Amino acid sequence: IEKNGVYSGFVTLGITWAPLENRHMRDFVGIDEVDLGDGLARSGVLVCKVDNTRHSENTLQKGDTLLAVDGESIADDGTIPFRVMERLAFAHKISQKFVGQECDVTVLRNKKVSPRRVVLAAPRYLVPECVYDEAPRYLIVGGLVFVPLTLNYMLHEFGKRYYEKAPNALLSTIDERFQTVEGEEVVVLSQILASEISSGYDGIRNIKLESVNGVTVRSMRQLEVLINTTEDEFLVFGLSHTQTVVLRRSVALAATPTILQQHSIAQPRSAVL
Repeated sequence: IEKNGVYSGFVTLGITWAPLENRHMRDFVGIDEVDLGDGLARSGVLVCKVDNTRHSENTLQKGDTLLAVDGESIADDGTIPFRVMERLAFAHKISQKFVGQECDVTVLRNKKVSPRRVVLAAPRYLVPECVYDEAPRYLIVGGLVFVPLTLNYMLHEFGKRYYEKAPNALLSTIDERFQTVEGEEVVVLSQILASEISSGYDGIRNIKLESVNGVTVRSMRQLEVLINTTEDEFLVFGLSHTQTVVLRRSVALAATPTILQQHSIAQPRSAVL
């Protein structure tokens, strides 16, 4: 807070990784065959997924073997030396830095060792872990209530054991981990407010919105644009589990103010989407 004026969060490398303890995996990446040079232990971790909004071929890529951070060799279990007879996860070393600072990493790619430099940032997960000091975001059209998926939402709807109770379609988006494009988020049809035009759609709630009129939805803002600009007669909302909700666009837009009034909702959208 003293450095940036606001809380900017802990930084990460923007990757997921797997330990390199299995012999077959070691043979696959070739870590025991190449010349690693001086000062590097013959160990590391396999990069399984990267945040593509932060990484390129010049930094880290899926399939790389991460050998060291800031000159410190990483063990096959993802740890680095700490005190005598003690070790810590290599993420601890990275977490001591701040947003915008750089981290030097050593990578094995295609059986060639090379140094890389990564600009550190707070993670931008597809499903944000926690959201503080922000008003909830929502969009209502024809009684359909859309919200962005966050961990806060999962905890509120399904409780602390959300990982047992939430639909697989929502849980799988958490496993996706990173955004594929900057600003991407998961949009959820949270519920359908009771009204004449929503008759027959009972029981549809907490379901992922996949598309509108065949266009993949990647954010709340995009969803609003799609609804407001389409020239199609119907709004076709493609949902997970192969479900679909269809409303005549003109009727849905015209009915929205009445539905809001019936449910004592002041506005059809949050101030910020």
